[in-house]
Amino acid sequence: MGYDLAMKQVLVAILAITSIRWHLVVGGDVVQPSKSLKQVPAMYVFGDSTLDVAKKLGLKESPPAYLSLAPGTTPLVVSALAEGVSYASAGAGILDSTHAGNNIPLSKQVMYFDSTKAKMQAKVGSAAVRILLSRSFFLISVGFVNIDSACCGSGRLGADSDCLPNSTLCGDHDQFVFWDRVHPSQRAGELSAAAYYNGPPKFTSPINFKQLARKI
Repeated sequence: MGYDLAMKQVLVAILAITSIRWHLVVGGDVVQPSKSLKQVPAMYVFGDSTLDVAKKLGLKESPPAYLSLAPGTTPLVVSALAEGVSYASAGAGILDSTHAGNNIPLSKQVMYFDSTKAKMQAKVGSAAVRILLSRSFFLISVGFVNIDSACCGSGRLGADSDCLPNSTLCGDHDQFVFWDRVHPSQRAGELSAAAYYNGPPKFTSPINFKQLARKI
């Protein structure tokens, strides 16, 4: 699948749920925004699983993975309505060809989201789901591959193979930008999440995640 078509699928899925008002209506009752520190009702993650801003948005933890919920309709719907779902897959990119066969491509992640949305609508109705999604946070992280030294790997710059049990491991992963040849280290991910959440315009123009959450 080409870049244009993949991005079209993502944008259609997300833009179709905007321009809805604030309150969530379920069974005739209006559910007011949470009085806790929770800034958004739910979070849906796509692409690669490199960024984690859930706690910064007031969520208890990152939403559970789709594949861990999919075997049962009830757990999937409960999570999707209450906290969100992560469709992200390690190493996935915008194109289906990115690490093909080793992850769930973005196009299929969008298909999983459409399937989840249909189940949510069957449970609480289309109107309630549209409003919930319009107030929720959608994170698309497409990941990257770089030749800089990896903490776990082998060969030139630790980037000739994946991180395996017999791979060479660095002494302090916090000093490395990359954990392996595909993924950033935990420290790099934390710094990236902080920058995207409340970083300066040079990193987040035209708007950072904190500002965006306040507008929802």
